Amino acid sequence: MSKKDKIFHLFLVAISLVSVFGSVIYRFYCLNWAGVILTLLLSATGGLFFYRLIGMDTGRSIYPDGCRDRYDTKSEKGMDTGRNSSRAATPGWYKKMSWSLPYFFFFLFSFFFLSSARTDSALTSPWQAVSPVFFAVYLLATAALILAIKKNALPTILTSLHYFLSFSALWAVFKYGYGYDPFIHQASLELIDKQGYIQPKQFLYLGQYSLEIVAHKLFFLPIDWLDKLLLPVLTALTLPKAIKYFLSLKLPIANYQLPILILLILPFSIFSITVPQNLAYLFLLLSLFAGLSRKDGWNTALAALLALASFCCHPLAGIPALAWAFLLTANRILKEKVKVVALSLGLLGTAAALPLALYVSQMGKTGGAEAPLPANASNLLWGFARQENIILNFIHFFSYYQNIWLTAIFATALIFSFLKRKELGELTLAAGMSLSLLTAFFATKLFVSFGSLISYERGDYLIRILTESFLFIMPAIALLAASLLGAIERQNRFSKTVMISFLALAVVASLYCSYPRKDNYFNSRSFSVSAADFNAVKAVEQDAGGKPYVVLANQQVSVAALKTFGFNRYFQNYQEIRNWQDINVYFYPIPTGGPLYRTYLDMVYKKADRETARKASQLTGAKTVYFILNEYWWAFDKIKEEAKISAEDVLTISNGDIVIFKYSFN
Repeated sequence: MSKKDKIFHLFLVAISLVSVFGSVIYRFYCLNWAGVILTLLLSATGGLFFYRLIGMDTGRSIYPDGCRDRYDTKSEKGMDTGRNSSRAATPGWYKKMSWSLPYFFFFLFSFFFLSSARTDSALTSPWQAVSPVFFAVYLLATAALILAIKKNALPTILTSLHYFLSFSALWAVFKYGYGYDPFIHQASLELIDKQGYIQPKQFLYLGQYSLEIVAHKLFFLPIDWLDKLLLPVLTALTLPKAIKYFLSLKLPIANYQLPILILLILPFSIFSITVPQNLAYLFLLLSLFAGLSRKDGWNTALAALLALASFCCHPLAGIPALAWAFLLTANRILKEKVKVVALSLGLLGTAAALPLALYVSQMGKTGGAEAPLPANASNLLWGFARQENIILNFIHFFSYYQNIWLTAIFATALIFSFLKRKELGELTLAAGMSLSLLTAFFATKLFVSFGSLISYERGDYLIRILTESFLFIMPAIALLAASLLGAIERQNRFSKTVMISFLALAVVASLYCSYPRKDNYFNSRSFSVSAADFNAVKAVEQDAGGKPYVVLANQQVSVAALKTFGFNRYFQNYQEIRNWQDINVYFYPIPTGGPLYRTYLDMVYKKADRETARKASQLTGAKTVYFILNEYWWAFDKIKEEAKISAEDVLTISNGDIVIFKYSFN
């Protein structure tokens, strides 16, 4: 292992240990300054152990016979690696810089277009604000990067920069942020920063909270910016390097960065926004690539540590990650007869664990809100290319058949893993985990009901399990990408140029499709949090004059209130609402599956009147109820006129973007 590789792996050890020890300290104590210092001391001690383990690294190869030369021969015969018989001499630093300068220019130009589009308006997609020229510049940046990689011009740094650029549209464009969950976690982090903990203490999310609180207190970074940038930055720093290290030990090719770049063709939205589930996905992937790289004790321990960090962030990804660490360890230390039993039990246990855990978590929970979609709100406008430009038609083709070509890639990678099981060894274990999670997906779909969740969130857990199944096949996909590019390299110049150009265009299409979008083919219905939402929250607070009140509003307005006031305004339920007694209700509809949000849905989907507003008063005991209606709501005009009839007062703010209705009760 080179010095650079050791530094990189020690960085993985550091973030994993902080995540794990921080979770333990928080669970049994808190994350005030004393808790942070204790976390750092324990992490430093654990890091010293791993550093000593590196020093004892035997350098044992991942190849079954330990002989890379023999494996290289097999690889050249059985796989399209594209390796030349003699590797070109590495260019000097001045040549590297000359080939890198075009990419740096287009990289900075791309960020200029993203930052100049920064907005506080309520939008469904960042592309509504970004100039179309951005995509041309991004394409040029991708082309310049391909050229720089082929010239060996600082490839690792450049690829990491391109990953970061690709993951940055949401935080760069939306001033206040996008989505719902990030605001909940940011409010939790603000409270933990002030008092060291938040009640009730849970086992969920602690891995992410630990990393962010330690970084905030240690480097004085603002929590909201830290939360926005954590996952895009961490993924860009670690994932390309982890894949490169894996490929460098598996394939004898001249350059490992081009297949890493081409992997951006796969949907990558999970790395564009920081939430515990997405951070757990990253730790899971890093555990996979670390475990498959080499068979020594160091990499086995690192894979287990990364899996534990994944579990600390979110158990839905952490349970498969820990199962992977178990299979990897069992495969390396157990005797053959015992090994077969252990591996079989591990794979079967993985298939059963997630459905069982989700079933138990949903036992006794009912009453999830129903939110029917309006007739004109279909996400996908069926049919193929209309009279649009060729670029949008290509993107539509790329997106429309996404499930088909992703399934084809998944199946090809599975077959490849089993066909190459002798040469690639434990890659078959990862494929087995992928199949186990696919089984878990179907078992969950058949036997687990998510009736406690709001209707449009009930498929989220199924999508997460399916995502994890795909992640476990990613190492095989990386090898296939390298093989494909090797085959392209042996074509004539014209064919090579056409194929590489098509792959570059596919990377741009993936960038566009990996984010929420609104065009003539697809409509993402969620909106970003806007300045108008914050104005509405402030207007209601001012109008209430210090008296208790409760608000019926959508998700975006609710998280604006949470951002403004934090977790400090709850109502205790009254006896009339027997199913919800003894449950604290926040004064805005949070969470979306709660009783207050169901009342809001009654206002917008059933009848916007005084009697519906009375339900919120009865639920909380508040004598004043506000109903906030955003202009972009699907039946805005109808609901507004209906709500006016029985409202005592009506406020219009932000040039009519939001209307506020007030109801008072004795």
